[in-house]
Amino acid sequence: MGTVAVKNVDEKLYRRAKALASLRGKTLGEAVNEALAMWLSQRTRPDLLDKWEELEKQAKVNNDAFGGMRRELMRGHRGEYAVIKDGKLVGSYDTPDEAFRTVASAEGDQAIVAHLVDEPTKVVELGWSLMEELAP
Repeated sequence: MGTVAVKNVDEKLYRRAKALASLRGKTLGEAVNEALAMWLSQRTRPDLLDKWEELEKQAKVNNDAFGGMRRELMRGHRGEYAVIKDGKLVGSYDTPDEAFRTVASAEGDQAIVAHLVDEPTKVVELGWSLMEELAP
């Protein structure tokens, strides 16, 4: 686990939680993890959280793959829209509509569409409709 900075935490709550965690033989990090897990479990189904975690893993694979192939894609497909799914190039398309239709018809949960332009490439991650299910 890493270090996470959280803004706008009530200082009085922070001090109380730290003291109580210490009295219980826990670190504040352990207490916060427990509180976050409880908060999440009360607001959504655990299977949706597992699905979200899997989507995040797939997104990392796709984004890493895109990073590795971006230079070559720019050479042969500048201005087009690349679709990357399961860490592989599905194809490149002249219009975003073509790219999005390809993603919609493909099996799987997550893919990215990247517009291959000289400016920082715009990447649209698809597969996050799950967020609607996570909302209360």
